[in-house]
Amino acid sequence: MMASVIRPVHLKLFDELRGERVTLRPFRESDIAPYFEALSESRAQLRPWLAFADAYQTLEEVRPWIMRGMANWLLREDMPLHMWDTCTGRFLGGFGIHPHDWDAGSFELGYWLRTSATGRGYVTEAVRLATDFLFTELQANRVFIRCDERNVRSAAIPRRLGFQFEGCLRNAQRATNGSLASIQVYSLIPEDYQRLRAEKRW
Repeated sequence: MMASVIRPVHLKLFDELRGERVTLRPFRESDIAPYFEALSESRAQLRPWLAFADAYQTLEEVRPWIMRGMANWLLREDMPLHMWDTCTGRFLGGFGIHPHDWDAGSFELGYWLRTSATGRGYVTEAVRLATDFLFTELQANRVFIRCDERNVRSAAIPRRLGFQFEGCLRNAQRATNGSLASIQVYSLIPEDYQRLRAEKRW
């Protein structure tokens, strides 16, 4: 008898992923004000890379974004998260686990950090937390990160963690200023992940 396939909507996910310095958790309605504060602080830094940098100019404009994120989480259509400082409870930025193919176990990670929190290793820890969850709990077969080749800080995260550089997709999309952007791709598959753990690099 063929085993029944569990639909993603029925998968049990986490309430939070807690690290020493960073906690990842799904959106809540109470996130509206801290999200708006962090985004307002960080627009100049985010503008070259993220189209939403100049969006959400009021608290009320943030509300639909948060509510959609909550719905997407419940439906398992996407896994939008926020990063918080584990010790202080301060809002740090946004994080996403984006399922590209549930059947193949392929997931993309994305992130942004508020300007005043950069350079402290928060995103590195967050990527590690999410990647551990995907490989150990969801049996992922592929975890990948994409970024504009000009975004040196973003690319430093997967390099630091041992993700494999797969290549650069030349002229793959439009940047926020309308120019063509080339996109770097970094990934881990289970063999990479186990090797990094065996080498105690993870």
